Amino acid sequence: HKDRILPQGVAVGDALLGLASSGIHSNGFSLVRKLVEKEGLSYESPCPWDPSVATIGDSLLTPTKIYVKACIPLLKKGLVKAMAHIT
Repeated sequence: HKDRILPQGVAVGDALLGLASSGIHSNGFSLVRKLVEKEGLSYESPCPWDPSVATIGDSLLTPTKIYVKACIPLLKKGLVKAMAHIT
């Protein structure tokens, strides 16, 4: 299905849709380790970026949300011209 490979036909005036992150993803773990070390925190410290979890460790153990399920209906209808994963 080479005719469905993205990007295709992206133009000025197209809408841009952003999906909110569900938290720390794989690329963010090294940054969190550096932050914990630099700031003298521990994985039992209160989580400064997510008040919905008790500790930094709890935040890191929260499973990463996979966004593809949210995109599949739009892809099947041919409504998506391009996609990007930005970290």
